[in-house]
Amino acid sequence: MHHMDEEMRRCIDACLDCHRVCVTEASQHCLDVGGRHVEPRHMRLMLACAEICRTSAYFMELGTEFHKRTCAVCAEVCEECAKDCEQLGDMEECVRACRHCAATLPHAPRPVIRAAASASILLIGIYLATILRGWTRGLGFSAGLAIRYAALYGILCSEENALLLGSLLLNWVLGPALMFALAWLFLADLPEYRTGTGFRVTPVVALVRPPFDLQPDPFEVAEIFEVPLAFLLDPANHQQHSLHYRGALRSYFAMPYGEYFIWGATAGMIRSLSERLGLLHAA
Repeated sequence: MHHMDEEMRRCIDACLDCHRVCVTEASQHCLDVGGRHVEPRHMRLMLACAEICRTSAYFMELGTEFHKRTCAVCAEVCEECAKDCEQLGDMEECVRACRHCAATLPHAPRPVIRAAASASILLIGIYLATILRGWTRGLGFSAGLAIRYAALYGILCSEENALLLGSLLLNWVLGPALMFALAWLFLADLPEYRTGTGFRVTPVVALVRPPFDLQPDPFEVAEIFEVPLAFLLDPANHQQHSLHYRGALRSYFAMPYGEYFIWGATAGMIRSLSERLGLLHAA
């Protein structure tokens, strides 16, 4: 027989106590009271609770790793049995035993933790929907997070060594790839920008890692230089100017940086990126 610590012994005792109480209540109290107490669904639930408690206790006695799975199922059944008995009334002993067993078992499902995780993902979705200015984008990111962490939760609950490598693959390769793909879909293409001269431009956000060679089109690009992203996204650096062009007063944004004067379409598209990131309100 394997070495058993005090916590494991308490779990076994709680399972055996719940098994005893459920069998006694079902075979004596419920049959004596009759009515809803002997409905097939309720009787099946009590007998199932008794049986899974005895099985879980036996698995823990054996010391097999599979006891973590049976205990998780046992806790779920005990919670359901306690809820059903509480609704029927006059079954306080069964409610007590079932809830004590569910709370004592190792790796028992924790509804509060799951509810908190769901609420966190929902809040992230609302936040992203606000930043990305669209519920579709926000819910898309939230769905990606939910799928990723639900899969991780399932892997951790199973506690199969064979799945550990899969969890690493999921969280360190597929997870970031999924988040990057969602970011690419929802952030890369900014809203179409229309210049004052009638051109329609679709800005694209991209990451470029040095070293690399740039070959600018001299007809389109006067000079290439680097500017800190924090400077470009800071609304305090966005200046609004106006000029008369072809008989009309036109407004444009400018972002002076050192000896450079960033303005026109370039400044307008940077402004659009700031709006997409939620750093300022769309005009």
